[in-house]
Amino acid sequence: MAFQIGSTNEHVTLELEGNNSVERVAELHQQLLVAGAQTKAVSVNAEHSGAIDITVVQVLAALQACCPELRIERPSEEFLASLDRCGMRRYVRAALKQEQSGEDEGKEP
Repeated sequence: MAFQIGSTNEHVTLELEGNNSVERVAELHQQLLVAGAQTKAVSVNAEHSGAIDITVVQVLAALQACCPELRIERPSEEFLASLDRCGMRRYVRAALKQEQSGEDEGKEP
């Protein structure tokens, strides 16, 4: 799993790169808990993300539930295809920045 987390007092940034799966999802979850403990704003840059599995999607969906200002920015085609394969796009739809501009019409409801 390739990820980096940066944080300030007001904002957390998660950079996803390459394929991300169950092997290190516990580490991702723990680091997000620590970094996000004092903030409500999280940005996920998924531009260079490869495929993700359901465990990573579940962490993002849970993060959205407790973080009202979650934004998933520039999701790669593989990232979006992974969401579709596991039927989870609807659970992170509000966070997907590109969908607000209508670029994703016709995809999973």
